[in-house]
Amino acid sequence: MSQPKTVLCLLIDGFEEIELIAPVDLLRRAGARVTMASVTGAESHVGRCEVVIRADARLTDVADEPFDLLLIPGGPGVKALRGDGRAAELVLKFARAGKP
Repeated sequence: MSQPKTVLCLLIDGFEEIELIAPVDLLRRAGARVTMASVTGAESHVGRCEVVIRADARLTDVADEPFDLLLIPGGPGVKALRGDGRAAELVLKFARAGKP
């Protein structure tokens, strides 16, 4: 039996709820191991419409793990991701490895 796919999902305040919750739900139903990682290290984050989501981990603790897929939900929080720079580094890392 093959190992389940692993997904790193970046979590930050201002995420678009439908772009986070629906994909995470579907991926987990399909058997993927999804880790919602707080970019800031906070325990939870508030979405654009004030839905609060608890992080599974801090990005600093899991960024070097070998994930199969990177999920970056949209929303106003993307501006902070752009300013932080780590999301861009992860995108390049996944692209160079041929991972979605």
